[in-house]
Amino acid sequence: MSLHFPSALPDNFSSQHKASTPDYHTLSWYQQEIQSETVRQQNKTIPTLPPKTSPRRVNKHPVTNHGCIVLDNGTENIKIGLSGTDFPQFIIPTIIGKHQKYAHYNTYGEDALHAQREASSTSQKRRSETNPSPNYQFICPIEKGVVISIEEMENFWNHLFKDKMRVNLRENGVVMNENISIYHSLESIGAVEKYREDLTQLMFEKFEIPFLYMAIPQVMSLYSKGKTSGFCVDMGHSLTSGISVLDGIAYFQENQSNSYPTSLTLSPSEKTYFNINIGGRELSEHFSKLIQDNPLNNNLRISTSAEREFIEGLKKRSCYLATDFSKEVAKYPSPYDDQAAISPRGQLLEDDAFQLPDGKTIWIGKEKFVCCEMFFQPSLYNLSNVHSSSTTYKNEEDYIPIQETLLGNIHVFGGTSLMKGLENRLLRDVKRELALRKRISVSQTKVKVFSPDSSSTCASTCDLENSAWIGSSILSSFNDFLNMDQDSSQFSHNFAMTRRVYEEEGAQAIHKYYNTC
Repeated sequence: MSLHFPSALPDNFSSQHKASTPDYHTLSWYQQEIQSETVRQQNKTIPTLPPKTSPRRVNKHPVTNHGCIVLDNGTENIKIGLSGTDFPQFIIPTIIGKHQKYAHYNTYGEDALHAQREASSTSQKRRSETNPSPNYQFICPIEKGVVISIEEMENFWNHLFKDKMRVNLRENGVVMNENISIYHSLESIGAVEKYREDLTQLMFEKFEIPFLYMAIPQVMSLYSKGKTSGFCVDMGHSLTSGISVLDGIAYFQENQSNSYPTSLTLSPSEKTYFNINIGGRELSEHFSKLIQDNPLNNNLRISTSAEREFIEGLKKRSCYLATDFSKEVAKYPSPYDDQAAISPRGQLLEDDAFQLPDGKTIWIGKEKFVCCEMFFQPSLYNLSNVHSSSTTYKNEEDYIPIQETLLGNIHVFGGTSLMKGLENRLLRDVKRELALRKRISVSQTKVKVFSPDSSSTCASTCDLENSAWIGSSILSSFNDFLNMDQDSSQFSHNFAMTRRVYEEEGAQAIHKYYNTC
């Protein structure tokens, strides 16, 4: 049976339907379909697909260009972070584990500190199980606030910038704190200038930064409190220093012709700053020595890292400054013996006993306040390399307004300033000294001390320990830092050294940008 296709279509078919119906008399049905599909494919726009590539690795720490990096180099920790933030992104112990054979195995910060603790273990078996510890030499590139090994410090900074912060240094300047202890640690003003020039050259040549500003930590600490004038005392890990600051400028002497001191051998009447080479580290060592010398502790020896960390925590919890040292000492019998009481109430108290990690019990009495007295009477402890000077003036009548500004704004910062009783002791001693000089009564003196106990805005321990970094972050968040003209390499106010200045004048130009904010 064959099929019969009509030669004509019904009239009710639309013209569109007629046009789309194949002509079965001229071409076969499948040939027309092939031609129609070919025309449709030619007129169709085919989207262009991207070339096949390997899966791209997502970087969890992308490169950032925020304008400025704040770097605070301390003897115990190095603090680094972006400008404009409230807290440093990284706080890293200042220690390097230098491998004896292979430099690419060097460790920094927490890794080096962990390896050092393992290496200092008294168990030889445990030491042999940790492969890295015996092969490492541990060094601290910063001592008393001064970089003692620029080569090692370069490697440390390179680790911070590339591995921690992951920033493009060619588009991010650096604000770096420089402690005033360099004027006491280095031999002459020429050595100070050479030291600062070496750091400047390293930053511009090695890291290729667009600008550099070297700040004074005490001035930056005042900025963190929203103040620009006062006398700032920084009680750090290895030293204690203070300096007069007026309108954001640190004054090393009252007749100051340059922005930095011209001589290190100033007479006592010319100095408006002081520096004592003792800090929290020396306080912990002395506290540990006093505990070991106590006869009630049965010739105790503190040698392991766990014991030293326990003593460090005990110092922070128990030690305090006596308002009247002689009266406080009179409350305790001396010398100690088995029947003598170590408490003012004449009996051994459970509060005076502490247990070490190995189970040993130690007794602590007057050691809690005797160790802290080293900040006010360092001569009693035969401390070596201690240098201090006081804040005085040649003609006090000419500087009464300045004195009132400074004595009414004494600010104490640093981790060691968390000692209990510091405010009362410092306030009493300053008032007595001022009354003696002016020959007035103590009640007539106008002295105000802002310490952790009295300042509500400085109640946070983190703010105290990082006050210099926070102040630098505030300063570097100004528009002058963030909106630098990259084409002309200039600021609206010339208080930071740019790359153009470095290329034209050299590293020695950094001195005229020091202490200018």
